[in-house]
Amino acid sequence: MAESRQQKLTRLTRRPAVWAALCLIAGILVHTLAADSPKIWLTLAAAGAIIAIALIRWVAPSTIALAFSLVCAGIAAAQLEHYHFPANDISAYTTSASHLAEIELVIDDPPRVLNQTSPAGRPLPPRQVSRGIVQRIKTKTGWENSTGDVQLQINPPLPELAYGQRITALGLLSQPAPASNPGEFVAHLLRL
Repeated sequence: MAESRQQKLTRLTRRPAVWAALCLIAGILVHTLAADSPKIWLTLAAAGAIIAIALIRWVAPSTIALAFSLVCAGIAAAQLEHYHFPANDISAYTTSASHLAEIELVIDDPPRVLNQTSPAGRPLPPRQVSRGIVQRIKTKTGWENSTGDVQLQINPPLPELAYGQRITALGLLSQPAPASNPGEFVAHLLRL
């Protein structure tokens, strides 16, 4: 027995939130293929919603506009999460050149002392390395809340540093240097 058009429509509309969720998920899945511009995607999502409301008397065009709106909203949400940092991230305070900064942070990795030798075979002074989660940074206007991770290099080593310790550090802050040989990093990953 052939199913009537009304029965098919009723079956599809019985759970509208499922279809809305699938449209949103589709947008999230394709966010890397879309242009990185969350503002444009949010604008398109709003326009699609407005068109869906304007065409509410016509089921098919209204549904298509709403689905388009949800896909655009999914793209925007995923791009904001994946590509963009919060305004108070520590990266906003860094440049390629080192500059003096005072940062409050929590030690997130157990500090390690590295003993290295120079290419000529002479021992270099030991240095301590760790990772910290930034809490605040001191600016011209005072302490500002901040987020993000930093790699710490302490010379000479401080034996009293420990995992989980909250400290205030005064030192040079800069962006990480790019790899001198990007292929070398991939080679290390392949050997693991």
